[in-house]
Amino acid sequence: MGALKSAIELVILYPVYALIILLVVIALIRIIYGLIINSKKERNIFKKSDISDSKMNTIITMLSTYKGYYRLLTKNNLIIFITEYAIYMGFIIDEVGTVVGEENSDYWILKSTGSDTRITNKMFLFNDIKKKLKERLGNKEIKEYIIMGGNCIFLVKLVSAKILRMNNVFVTFTKTEMKKVYIEEEIDAMADSLNQIM
Repeated sequence: MGALKSAIELVILYPVYALIILLVVIALIRIIYGLIINSKKERNIFKKSDISDSKMNTIITMLSTYKGYYRLLTKNNLIIFITEYAIYMGFIIDEVGTVVGEENSDYWILKSTGSDTRITNKMFLFNDIKKKLKERLGNKEIKEYIIMGGNCIFLVKLVSAKILRMNNVFVTFTKTEMKKVYIEEEIDAMADSLNQIM
C-alpha cells in the first residue's frame, strides 16, 4: 500500500513521470493489440491450406469418369491418381489472394485484402510427401503437379513441379500415351502400398 501511495505522490509532484508512465502503458497496449491481430491473421490464412471438401469432391467426380483402369488416393490437399499410363501426384494450394516468393525460401508472402501475410512455404510439405512416395514406389516416375484453386494467383517460379489449374486436372491426369506402362495388378499393389503411408 505504501508503494502505491508513493507512486501516486510522484505522479502528482512530477508531471514528467506521469507522461512517461502513460507513454509506456500506451506502448504496451499497442504491442499486445498487434500480437492479437497478427495471430488472428495467420490463423485465418492457415485454414486455407487444406482445400474444402467440395473442391476435393469436384476433382474426385471429374477423375472418376476416366474410362481406363485406375486407383485414386486422396488426403487433405493431396491427390494420387494411378493409371495404366502414369502415376500422377497433385498437391493443391488454394490460398485466397496472390502468393509470391522463391521455391526454396522459408516463407512466402500472401497478398490478400490489402495486407501482406507471411505463410509457410508449401513446397516443403510437397517435397516431403514426394520423398515418401518415391521411397514406397522405388524408381517409378511420378508426374508432379501443384494444383491451383480458383482463389489463388501463384507467382512462385517452380523447378520441381509443374503448375496446373483445377479445371485442367482431368485433361492432364487422363492423358493416354502410345504404350501402357502398368497392368491392373501393379496399379492395385502401388495403391495398396501408398495407402499404408497416407
